[in-house]
Amino acid sequence: NLCFQNFDTLLESLMFGTWSSDELRVGNSPLALTIERHFIDINQYQVMRGAQVNTLSMTTNTENYTTLSFDLIGRSLTGLSNTSVSASPYTAQSDFDAFFHCEGEVEEGGVVLGIVTSVDISFTNNLTANYVIGNCDADDITPGVIDITGTLTVNLVDNTLINKFMTGAYSSLKLTLADGAGNSMSFYLPKIKYTAANAPIESGSGLISLSLPFTAV
Repeated sequence: NLCFQNFDTLLESLMFGTWSSDELRVGNSPLALTIERHFIDINQYQVMRGAQVNTLSMTTNTENYTTLSFDLIGRSLTGLSNTSVSASPYTAQSDFDAFFHCEGEVEEGGVVLGIVTSVDISFTNNLTANYVIGNCDADDITPGVIDITGTLTVNLVDNTLINKFMTGAYSSLKLTLADGAGNSMSFYLPKIKYTAANAPIESGSGLISLSLPFTAV
């Protein structure tokens, strides 16, 4: 579950950037991490070195907390060991509440949109681990062009969003999440383009849901 500050380092690795004045932008500075996993029941450790975040999938809806899923690519992975690579205990994460939709807000085209039921955003760095003969570890990791896609789902109330898809108009999307204690995070895509507009009509009563896949450009 996404909460304030707890994933800042992974987000820096994803974005190839550095937090500055509480803002993180897509940059060109790779951040390689050392990730240690502790199997508590058997007290064994495993270490991935040179790890970089390749993909992030984020989901916000009206049923659950905002969730994140990271996929990493590393240069090497050790076998299990009785000993941690850290000489001292790790610092515990900050104890902030997870972000829930009740404290959220979505802006589409610079206007607060009060009909959104879910937002899904995916980031893909298209990283490649490069290997050479004579070494089982990756020689290096090279980035590709970042792809940012997603889906905005709303209750269908008028033709505004459908028309943006039909005309090929560009728009923007800003998702703001908060925890109720004054802590918040915003994800801002300044230029997106909708690639479809799906509004299936089912039998019975209820609202019609409009699903709008998009890509950031």
